[in-house]
Amino acid sequence: GKEARKAVFNVTDYPDMQELMQVTDVGITDYSSWIFDYVLTRRPGFLFAPDADAYETSTGLCYPLAAAPFPVARNVDELLSAIRSFDAEGFEERVEAFLRGKQCTDDGHASERIADWIAGAMDGERGGSDHV
Repeated sequence: GKEARKAVFNVTDYPDMQELMQVTDVGITDYSSWIFDYVLTRRPGFLFAPDADAYETSTGLCYPLAAAPFPVARNVDELLSAIRSFDAEGFEERVEAFLRGKQCTDDGHASERIADWIAGAMDGERGGSDHV
């Protein structure tokens, strides 16, 4: 069979992030929030943040970059090192802990639960204030 071709593409100007996340094997970003949607794919992601200290101080973040499951690189050498030494098992553990800590229940059955809840509410089994 054919060997997979490895390539790196700069998709900075591509207009649809959702499409990119579907075809991306590895994501590299700075402070863009798309990486926190991408984490749900459980595919490797890296944060390239050479100005992290200044950014966290001036702009602020919801939580420190170190709390994210992604390796954080502050220069190109660190980024290349993080990619070369990527620990898939450790990353998977950090992702699962991160998602549990954020109470993420993305299991592919949300629409089913919502439909069941609506059907139950229509049948009078649930009041309007129940949470799904």
